[in-house]
Amino acid sequence: MVSDEELKMHVERAERAGADELDLVGRLDEMESTARCVHNELARRIERAEADSADAVALADLAGRLDGIEERLDAIESRLD
Repeated sequence: MVSDEELKMHVERAERAGADELDLVGRLDEMESTARCVHNELARRIERAEADSADAVALADLAGRLDGIEERLDAIESRLD
C-alpha cells in the first residue's frame, strides 16, 4: 500500500525530473487503483475477523452455560448418593 508520504515523494521526484504529465497521471492512477484494491481487501478481512469474533463470543457463552449444567448435574448426583 502506498502512503500519502510515499505518493508525495513520487510526485515531487517526477516533477523534478520533468516527467511527462501523462506518465505522471498514469502512475498516480496505478497507485490509486492499488490503494483501492488494498483498502477493499483489508475491509473484507476486517469483516471476516469481526464475524469470527462474534462466533467466539457465542461459543464462550455456550461454554459458560454448559459449565452451569455440569455443576447442576454434579449437585443432583451428590444428592442421589
